[in-house]
Amino acid sequence: MLSSQIEGTQSSLSDLLLFELDGAEGAPFDDVVDVSNYVAALELGIDRLRAGQPLSNRLPREVHGQVLAHVQFETIHPFLDGNGRVGRLLVALILFDAKVLSQPLLYLSLYLKENRAEYYRLLDAVRREGDWEAWIDFFLEGVVRTSQSAVETAHRLLALFADDGARVATLGRLAPNTLRVFELLRRRPIARIGTVVEATGMSFPAAARGIRALKELGVVREITGRKRERVYAYTRYLAILNEGAEPLVRIADAD
Repeated sequence: MLSSQIEGTQSSLSDLLLFELDGAEGAPFDDVVDVSNYVAALELGIDRLRAGQPLSNRLPREVHGQVLAHVQFETIHPFLDGNGRVGRLLVALILFDAKVLSQPLLYLSLYLKENRAEYYRLLDAVRREGDWEAWIDFFLEGVVRTSQSAVETAHRLLALFADDGARVATLGRLAPNTLRVFELLRRRPIARIGTVVEATGMSFPAAARGIRALKELGVVREITGRKRERVYAYTRYLAILNEGAEPLVRIADAD
């Protein structure tokens, strides 16, 4: 999502999750499709590497096909659009391929978004002047900051889950089913009761009671205001995930 925001795409994490929740209304369609395709592109790249495909020219072409499917290739640029996003996505794929990471958990896009002018300046300096040293210093500083932030965020999330899980455990006979709903929301922080039923195999009344118990504890809140097809969000979880991801003012794509 952050990598797409650098290119001017306007979509929040909640927009993406609502869009992927059976096409729920309320998300900016074109922008959220771009972000959803980006997620699919990352998953495609990881799947190809796990299957033994080498990190070669073929892989970014396949990945790019997922990010911008109707692009025309007869151009002096590798692609008409999406070059920046594919390049940032390849960072995660290269580290995964080198077995430095077992999951694509190092995302530099927040660092690059916060230092966007310097990011573009240093890229241009490499192209025009061959100034690799300044670029490497900048990039590795981003790796350090991003790694530290990722560890801190992981600890905060574990503390949040432990705190909320402990409160759920005090619910007596409601606790077992409510914990099943809670575990689902840890994996996907926006859901409908029907989603809970499909994912857990619980009955609709049991899932509804679990959601209601979490709402009374303040763990989730309903975000549509509707009487039917209500959507519930694990708000404190989303707030942590969404830090630093406020949409940018749209700018022209600069690769």
